[in-house]
Amino acid sequence: MVKISRRNFLKFSFSSAALAGLSGPLSGCFSPAPEAPRQDIRTLSPVITIPSTCQLCPAGCGILGEVVDGRLVKIRGNPKHPNNHGKICARGYAGINLLYDPDRLLYPLKRTGARGEGKWTRISWAEALQEISSKLKKLKETGQIESFWIELGQAHSPELLVLNFLKALGKPTLFSEAGGIDPNKSFAQSATFGTAGLFYDVAKARYILNFGANPYEDGPQYIYLAQGLIEARMTNAARLITFDVRLSQTGGRSNEWIPLKPGTDGIVALAMAQSIIEQGLHDQEFLARWTNFPLPKLQEYLASYTPEKAEKISGVRAKDIRRLAKEFAQTKPAVAISGRGVSGHQNGFHNERCLILLNAVVGNIDSPGGYCLPRTM
Repeated sequence: MVKISRRNFLKFSFSSAALAGLSGPLSGCFSPAPEAPRQDIRTLSPVITIPSTCQLCPAGCGILGEVVDGRLVKIRGNPKHPNNHGKICARGYAGINLLYDPDRLLYPLKRTGARGEGKWTRISWAEALQEISSKLKKLKETGQIESFWIELGQAHSPELLVLNFLKALGKPTLFSEAGGIDPNKSFAQSATFGTAGLFYDVAKARYILNFGANPYEDGPQYIYLAQGLIEARMTNAARLITFDVRLSQTGGRSNEWIPLKPGTDGIVALAMAQSIIEQGLHDQEFLARWTNFPLPKLQEYLASYTPEKAEKISGVRAKDIRRLAKEFAQTKPAVAISGRGVSGHQNGFHNERCLILLNAVVGNIDSPGGYCLPRTM
């Protein structure tokens, strides 16, 4: 063991203090330099960074593609993007595998054998367009255009362009995966607001009711939601209450986890709305100005959806429904969010509309920290 005398200890202490005093004047000498041009370690070629948007789910996270000698070699998150702030999920990182997938079609193929025989021959784009257009013209001339249909495989496919094309043909059928991730939520938003694509401003919220979402683990827009939840809880001391049939990663990290029976989220939301109005905690000005359903009729409709009725159906205790409804209504800003645990049922469309109603009753629609409407450019 090294022995330090009292004299040497004091010398060391005074030296450390002197260095600390110089840290201010010298601090500029140690500031990080701007990022230097990067080179690929294997080829020493310059790395060109190209910003883009991930299209592997509806979240639309910002990404940066690293290109070396004209070839994409890596995908990473864009730290300047307001949606994901530089973080992307495993699917986003793996996006490069789609580009170099050996089964990716790079040119038109025409079947030359019987269906299912697997015989194809390569043709030019001009040949493909000519053959398709001639057959479409024949179908239209013979009144059989309804037998033609198009399938879109990606959520970010140019659906509007395709719809206009089909309209010009006479409105044939379109199969689309655009709403395939959470269609009941999209349909509920469209039926309620006339548009889909709404999102939750959870980062500014101080109280969050989470029905069936698991953003700490997965789900559409989970990078954005997970970051927002963490920011809300660390910055705003927000309370997070999770309703879920199982103790998910998010449920286990919530202030409270409330188990309920599958598919019963909607009636819990209705019972909370009923309790809020019964206690006089609703936003009367918002309901009068922005909704087309008079408050007396809403009260009449919700009268039968009592917390006691919801308890019998969902298993959530009536006293908890009343307590959480009161906390939700009295804390501003607040928001009720949902995930596929709510929408992924036969009654998922109605579950989602019930949660929209719950947000509307307390005026948490299109407001900071609430349920926000999309903005168009």
